[in-house]
Amino acid sequence: MKGIIAVLTLALVLQTAFILSRSPGSTQEPTGSQLPTEYKALTTEVERLSTDVAELKARVSALEAGIATPTPTPVSVPHCVVNRERVNVREGPGVAFAVVGTVSRGEGFDIRGSNAAGDWYRFCCVGGRGGWIYAPLLLCTNDELILVAKNIPTRPTDTPTPTNTPAPTNTLTPTDTPTPNWPRIAPKNRCSPYNQSDYSYPQSVESQIVRQMGGRIYSPYTGQCFSSTGETEIEHIVARSEAHDSGLCAASMATRQAFARDILNLTLASPSVNRQKWGKDAAEWLPTMNRCWFVSQVVAVKRKYGLSMDPAEAQRVQSILNGCSSTDMQFTECPTPSSSSISPPPPCPRNCTEAHAMGMSNMGIGHRCYKPKLDGDGDGIACES
Repeated sequence: MKGIIAVLTLALVLQTAFILSRSPGSTQEPTGSQLPTEYKALTTEVERLSTDVAELKARVSALEAGIATPTPTPVSVPHCVVNRERVNVREGPGVAFAVVGTVSRGEGFDIRGSNAAGDWYRFCCVGGRGGWIYAPLLLCTNDELILVAKNIPTRPTDTPTPTNTPAPTNTLTPTDTPTPNWPRIAPKNRCSPYNQSDYSYPQSVESQIVRQMGGRIYSPYTGQCFSSTGETEIEHIVARSEAHDSGLCAASMATRQAFARDILNLTLASPSVNRQKWGKDAAEWLPTMNRCWFVSQVVAVKRKYGLSMDPAEAQRVQSILNGCSSTDMQFTECPTPSSSSISPPPPCPRNCTEAHAMGMSNMGIGHRCYKPKLDGDGDGIACES
């Protein structure tokens, strides 16, 4: 634009000079009829060019005023926050490397890279030193930007060979990484539609649960004793919908049915507790009692059926097991019920009017008399009061 203005200005100057060179010798400008026709035409052209130059200058000034200084776009960097009470920082990506320090829950760091497998992250700094942290113990943002680090330390060759000392049953060793007996770590994935009828079970499992607890009608979640199984609901320790999203979505119908009826995964709970837990995993819900027993059962069931844990659940379960001296179910004092308390069960209502009359309102999805046709809004609670 400025180049065009310069050319027009030069043309204006040259034409003006030409006009002056052609004007009469007198210093007084001719007027009226004395002006030659050619002189008038050139004067008109000079005036037009002057107007054009003025307009172009005004446009250039307006454009310059409207151009704002560009704001630099902030560069996103991967950032992670520690999601465990205390985590070891190591010299390299693996438990074979020496510990250089520890970090605590809530501390955050920019990530500088990962190992080739993507399960250890390099960061800076702890105690003035960089280090490596096991990735599943972190909550990260922009982790899709993490690249494989350069100059990754090589695994030490002088690491002592571990002994074959057996670990306690149902106990996970508090290390940076899960033990070999740990379920695989993966996000939940509903690879096929969930249908509750695929996970049906017979009411007879209720008496099996009672026998398993020494004849007690007992909820290990709260330590509560009941006088009759009519006061309890069958509870799946690993919820059926959660198991579906953790791997059973790709399993056969026979496997789904076996899972739903497996006594390893069954206990009793009050209707209110059953509704609180419905569909949740161990990261989202824990019982008030018997937490060590509960999470060890979750691990056992998920191992048996090849189910996964998402990182949040794995961290929560391992942190609890690290503090457990025993994973046995703990009982409160309960009277042993007579056989009439568990068999036969009372009849199930045919409709919600009967359910309300029989005192069986608000039947949760684990209740023996729950039927989808009684659950009009499909929220897992039948015959709501």
